Amino acid sequence: MRYEWDVAYANTGQDALNQLAQESFDVVVSDMCMTEMSGVELLRYVYELYPRIVRIALSGYTDTDIGFQALKFAHQFISKPCDADKLKAAIQRACGMQEIMGNQELQQLVSRMKTVPSLPTLYSELTQEIDSPDASPGKIGQIIARDIGMSAKILQLANSAFFGLSGHISSPAQAVVLLGLDTIRSLVLSVSIFDQFNKSILERLSLHNLWNHSLTVATFSRCIVQGILANRKEADNAFIAGILHDIGKLILASNFPGQYFIATEVANRKKVGMDEAERSIFGVSHAKVGAYLLGIWGLPAPTVDAVAFHHHPGLYNGEKSLSLTAVHLANTLDYDIYPKNMTGVKPIPDTTYLFDAGLGEDLAPWRDYCKDAVNRGEGYE
Repeated sequence: MRYEWDVAYANTGQDALNQLAQESFDVVVSDMCMTEMSGVELLRYVYELYPRIVRIALSGYTDTDIGFQALKFAHQFISKPCDADKLKAAIQRACGMQEIMGNQELQQLVSRMKTVPSLPTLYSELTQEIDSPDASPGKIGQIIARDIGMSAKILQLANSAFFGLSGHISSPAQAVVLLGLDTIRSLVLSVSIFDQFNKSILERLSLHNLWNHSLTVATFSRCIVQGILANRKEADNAFIAGILHDIGKLILASNFPGQYFIATEVANRKKVGMDEAERSIFGVSHAKVGAYLLGIWGLPAPTVDAVAFHHHPGLYNGEKSLSLTAVHLANTLDYDIYPKNMTGVKPIPDTTYLFDAGLGEDLAPWRDYCKDAVNRGEGYE
């Protein structure tokens, strides 16, 4: 990649910091086990001094405590021995996510985030279940899957190579089963994934309503994929994409509450969607902000793409994505089936895209299908 990237090498952590002080970099890849300054210390300095930089931990070190410390400051964890193509792909993906964001201030903000807000009631419910003598992995997975912040962080950590799991972990329930209760307990309590929740700041966003909307979109998305393909794995992928599709709203509202409130006023006054109002204030929409965070965290591409393009799937030019198709339709169906007080105008389905995706010209059957499935209790398993 020497003809495409400018690459600098450092023998020690201090050497790396000296180079960072002199030049601008997009990505730092650090070994965890080094002399003088550990990889955890280096990544912490990079996190504090250069938060826009994507941080990748590279190590064969398997100490759990050290690993959890590294995960506090690293966006991704890649284990050694590491295939060169895997490392190259991780760096390319990280740089590609920086390009879709554009706004460097937001890049810096989002890159620095270790978590996103979660509902306190669900956090309490989760810790009670984990501490229960007859804790159920299945129930814990269900609790995690019901919340945006919990799902995002657990999936980020489960997909990191630190745990040595093969393939992508696409659902919280799968993460609980594969990692075990002790590891999940450590992730929840030691990494402090919910410490950024601020109720007073997020009152205007109505976090509870956003959670209900996200859960409904996730459930509809699962049903739509099952109706198209009857494939459990693809349906699970669509479910988690639905849970996370509005995660960018949490990021913007919790970090820029004043500006976000102005965006809601713009949406209401001009009768436009929140994504358009956000672009007028921030220069970027919640969809791109959310996709950027999930992308640098290393979540699967179908999830990131569904979050990035759920309002405008016609702009997506990648391979056919069932998750994107399902989340886009599910997002519009929720506002259609369950009228609610909302900011701006409700989203409109891209009928051309949906027709090309094979859903047909008439979306009414999908509306009835999703509503009936929810009434029967499907989609929440």
